[in-house]
Amino acid sequence: MVWLKFVIALAIIIFAGTRLARYGDAIAEKTGLGRLWIGLILLAAITSAMMSTVDSLLIVAGSALSYDLFQNLVHPGATERQKVVVG
Repeated sequence: MVWLKFVIALAIIIFAGTRLARYGDAIAEKTGLGRLWIGLILLAAITSAMMSTVDSLLIVAGSALSYDLFQNLVHPGATERQKVVVG
């Protein structure tokens, strides 16, 4: 079952990558910018979107962890200010 999920994810990545390359070439032709510059812009956009998603997940995980550990184990009667400082 794991291999099936891997193959499906691989097919989606290949499909999206070929479409993105085709659209990048079209944008490069219409704007007059080189294919390299369009590729760099698209790569930067994809990377920043991915990092933004990961960043928000890390913030949520860190907040949940600090809440569980600090409020429940270390200092159950903590004030809101103390919780904010720890979180």
